[in-house]
Order: sequence, then structure tokens, then C-alpha cells
Amino acid sequence: MANTMIGTGLVTMPWAFQQAGVVLGVALTVSAGLVCWYTSYLCVLSSRDHENYFSAITKYLGRKGWLIGYGSTFCVVYGACLGLMVI
Repeated sequence: MANTMIGTGLVTMPWAFQQAGVVLGVALTVSAGLVCWYTSYLCVLSSRDHENYFSAITKYLGRKGWLIGYGSTFCVVYGACLGLMVI
């Protein structure tokens, strides 16, 4: 599934750069990469004392956060499955 998501992202990159321009395209790509890196870093820092991601969510965000975490994970996996069916 990761291969499908990465593959479709790479296919759309030339179109996105055409629409945004080279300078803005590079700036937006670098910005998105930095946001992803920082978010991953925060996840690692906050989950050092927990056995998994969802136990950290439950501790810091409560039951609603747990539901949002599971719901968003389900949506990502479901979307990847739909992408596999289309491709």
C-alpha cells in the first residue's frame, strides 16, 4: 500500500510543479517535508514511555483523541485500499 501511495504522489508531482511554478513548488515541497519531519519527531518524543501510538494518544488526548486516532488510521488505510482498486 505504501508503494501505491508513494507512486501516485510521484506521478502527480510534475503536474503540481507545473501549476505552482518551480520556485513555489520547491518551497511548498520543502515546507511539507519539514512539517512531516517535525510531526514525526513530536510523536517519537511523546511516545517514549508508551508501548504503542494509541496508548500515547489515550494518555494525552483522552477517549476522544483515541477515537480520532483510530478513525483517521482507518481512513488512511481505507483510502489506500481504494487507491489500489483504482490503479
